[in-house]
Amino acid sequence: MFISSTEEFKIPPNWVYRGEGNCNVVLSLPNERKILRIRKTKRTTSLLSWLLNWITDILYWYCGNALNEELRDLTFYKKIIRPLIGINFVCDAEQVFLSRKQIKVLEDELAHQRPGYRKNKSLQYGRAALFDDYALLPDEFYPFPLSNNTYAIEIKPKQGWIPFSEKHLPKCTFCLNQYVKVIIFGVIP
Repeated sequence: MFISSTEEFKIPPNWVYRGEGNCNVVLSLPNERKILRIRKTKRTTSLLSWLLNWITDILYWYCGNALNEELRDLTFYKKIIRPLIGINFVCDAEQVFLSRKQIKVLEDELAHQRPGYRKNKSLQYGRAALFDDYALLPDEFYPFPLSNNTYAIEIKPKQGWIPFSEKHLPKCTFCLNQYVKVIIFGVIP
């Protein structure tokens, strides 16, 4: 099911910061047994970049591009990823709308939870997606707990081919980027 209206989604007060990557912040909504995936955008660093960002936002939202992009991503997820992985293993998703005011309040509350190296981006207002939370076991498992911890695995599609323009490289660009991340974060001595 997709929500394509601009009716504001109300984030419940008992949300829990689950984590984030380069593009998204994920919040758990435990009472609803859902997760909320919120897109991130580059943080403005100067008055000029703020002004350009503001003008772009107005045009972007006036034309409806952000909501259309989220809808495009969720349509890809529904029509390609779900049948590929299996509809029994991948939940449906809903598109939701978050206001600028709500994002500002959320960013203030998240400030002490987000890792420092992830704070170079801010949360993007407007588009977000709501998914089932697979890190919570279904109610029928609670009479027979397996352990105190529950683990969920996120499978993300990545580029599985090398464009002709990159054939001369010793590794694919994804592998090269992963290697650079390892060097930057000091995993390799």
